[in-house]
Amino acid sequence: MNGNVRTIKAAMRLILSLGVILVLGGCDLFGWRVHKAISVKYEESGFSALQTLSNGGSSIQGLYFGELEIVAYHYRPGETIQTGGFASGHGNTDWSHYVVVQSGHPAARDVVLFSNDAIDIDALNADYRQGVSKEYVDNVREFSIDVFEVNLYRNGVIIDNVFYGNNAENNGLETHPLHRYAELNGIPDHYANTRIAGFSRPEQTHNVLFVRSDWFSDPVQVEMSTMGGDSGYEVASSSSPLSEFQEDLLISLAEGGTQRRFYSNFIIVPYGSVRSIDLSRDETITATVRFDFSDAIDYEPGRTDLAAIRDNDWATNPDNQLWFKTDANGVPLGLDVQFE
Repeated sequence: MNGNVRTIKAAMRLILSLGVILVLGGCDLFGWRVHKAISVKYEESGFSALQTLSNGGSSIQGLYFGELEIVAYHYRPGETIQTGGFASGHGNTDWSHYVVVQSGHPAARDVVLFSNDAIDIDALNADYRQGVSKEYVDNVREFSIDVFEVNLYRNGVIIDNVFYGNNAENNGLETHPLHRYAELNGIPDHYANTRIAGFSRPEQTHNVLFVRSDWFSDPVQVEMSTMGGDSGYEVASSSSPLSEFQEDLLISLAEGGTQRRFYSNFIIVPYGSVRSIDLSRDETITATVRFDFSDAIDYEPGRTDLAAIRDNDWATNPDNQLWFKTDANGVPLGLDVQFE
């Protein structure tokens, strides 16, 4: 596979469990605090080879990301000193951001995580990594991971050497979605909307938010909607009742987020006690992010029908559906985050 995208390091496998390893450290450079996401990886801990499932379907060979993005948020409502990547200049007054994995550049687009394999995030971040302002480090120092967002954007899957999902069959693109992978850029590709159980509509992006447990003690799925014009967001529906604080928090996050994309579907999972870091002392925090592709597609009647997707191209049927199964928390693809 492309060495800039797919990297396996045997020495790391001997030391680290399967997962994404995030190290938040830092050094001063040109007046900015440049934080080192040194060993940031996505890894998949499911099957090592393609297997046929009991329902007749096949496991996922690879998960395609239209773009990759991970952001940590510190809630600081009304504070004058904030740090952030994309949100600067957007009127953000509530949130400071640490952009762990940045989207919006070529290296982070059209990326595939393969079964039982890894993505080298260092190669993806390249020269696009965001810094934390020296003003923030000198005056605030502490960054609390109040929310840790893993963005699932325009996903697709490879099953039995066929691609299904977004960015296929010239859906807005001139290139094959797997154009970065020489042995896969000619396989059949079929457009399908990504669906996750619990949400009423298909969306191009799903924002999985791992939130400190004193704010959300139970998992919840929340659909957001825009109210039109410049009036911002509102909560359209929720799988369980939200407190006024929780609702206000999510609206604030949607309105003060990275501004890289819209916020429609929130999947909220409590992650435990809040973790904080003293940026002025070069402290580190590790976070392990795991995917598990085994039995991740929902083949129940009325859900995913791969044959129907193959028979109906984008031009004749733009409503093809690709459904991901979810766990008890409503999270798809076995996605999990553990802080150490």
